[in-house]
Amino acid sequence: MVGANHVERAIVVEDPCPPHVLMRRLLAAFPEARRPFLLESAGDHPVDGRWSFLGIDPHRTLRGYSDRAESTRFGPDGAARRTTARQHPLDAFAAALAETATTTPSDDGPPFRGGAVGALAYDLGELIEPTAGSPEPFADQPLLDMGFYSGVIAYDHASDVALAFATETPGAPDPIWIRDAAPLMARPSTTADEYAAPPPVDMPISSAVGPEGYMKAVRAAKEYIAAGDVYQVNVAQEFLAPHAGAPFDLYAALRHANPAPFAAFLDMGDRAIASSSPERFLRYDPRNRRIETKPIKGTRPRGGPEGEQAFYKAELLASAKDAAELVMIVDLERNDLGRICEYGSVRVRALREVEKFATVQHTVATIEGRVREGVDVSDILRATFPGGSITGAPKIRAMQVIAELETARRGIYTGSLGYFDAGGAFDLNIAIRTIVARDGQASLWAGSGIVADSDPEEEYHETMGKASPLFAALGARECIPMSG
Repeated sequence: MVGANHVERAIVVEDPCPPHVLMRRLLAAFPEARRPFLLESAGDHPVDGRWSFLGIDPHRTLRGYSDRAESTRFGPDGAARRTTARQHPLDAFAAALAETATTTPSDDGPPFRGGAVGALAYDLGELIEPTAGSPEPFADQPLLDMGFYSGVIAYDHASDVALAFATETPGAPDPIWIRDAAPLMARPSTTADEYAAPPPVDMPISSAVGPEGYMKAVRAAKEYIAAGDVYQVNVAQEFLAPHAGAPFDLYAALRHANPAPFAAFLDMGDRAIASSSPERFLRYDPRNRRIETKPIKGTRPRGGPEGEQAFYKAELLASAKDAAELVMIVDLERNDLGRICEYGSVRVRALREVEKFATVQHTVATIEGRVREGVDVSDILRATFPGGSITGAPKIRAMQVIAELETARRGIYTGSLGYFDAGGAFDLNIAIRTIVARDGQASLWAGSGIVADSDPEEEYHETMGKASPLFAALGARECIPMSG
């Protein structure tokens, strides 16, 4: 692939070690590496489990705040040059992507070979639509946090091949670590490469609201539903716990507890993000301008024997509540995609399919469309972000209710993590089942979709079930949080 200012080189390694093993080896070989990332299709998901990507040392970073965008560029000598502009984060991001744009690859190879990797905070949605926001001021935390990588390793799980891409970018350091990564990939895995979880311990896990506070919020949400303000609203609670371990160990523990097709590890330097999300927010293919979203509503245990799995699947499909929730969100997502797609191209490819994950089964819908000519990534995100499955419907009023009922800004939770390829493709998750570690503390959230017939106690227990593997990843023996 050759663009105006870029030349790409590739190294192919057959039968490589797994991507999470290579990530650990890279961190050991390059302990001073900046912003390592791993976007991993873990759990052998049959539909969305083909590709994983990893890299280190971006040649540029971009952080967008409510009032400014901060860019840092790294020269060939490693020197950093920082600039700040009074610019909307999405405008700054679109401009940065345009600087590194290449021709779109025509082959069926990896959809990501170099470009941006990072996080979009849920609160970015309030900057896109100010009327949906909280009256509380924005914390001085990035709403958009991206690294731009000219060195990327792509794993093709279908053919058991890894491809290491190095792209020459004028004014940026050459990603020489790619050459050193090839022998690390080729070395067989050993038990020393795997994360060994320490024994679980008693751990103080605090919740700002506790069981009664969460159930009170559910009852308040039901009052808004009864009044006709919303049809559905996602209400979540935050948990805090101490965490002083290595950032990648946190991801490895979460991966062990809950492998997922849209898992992610991002070490931003001042914070680390570990995610085991099962849900795709958006995927875009510039070759045919096709965009896809896959909202999830409805969860049951995966089960053990086939008979047990079939029982839970039948129970899930028979749930009128889960079906109603998903249909409402499908309608919302159709409308969002309709804002940036060609007229008549938006369609529901699958309304309610059961997909099996490592520990659970979900009902999933697939909505797709063809993006209009002239629409860029900023336009797409302004029309669709955040995902409707984690707000409720109608979206703006649901976000207003969320801002009123929840006790803190969500931050990364229910935002998105993923990549934006220099050739135009992108793939983003919904940042659920996600832990953010910062300054010796771990933050995690869990929520539930509230509808008219929701039972507050059942919804509380649903949030605890979703949080359980995250508690386990932190090493907690018990999953009974304390208020305060």
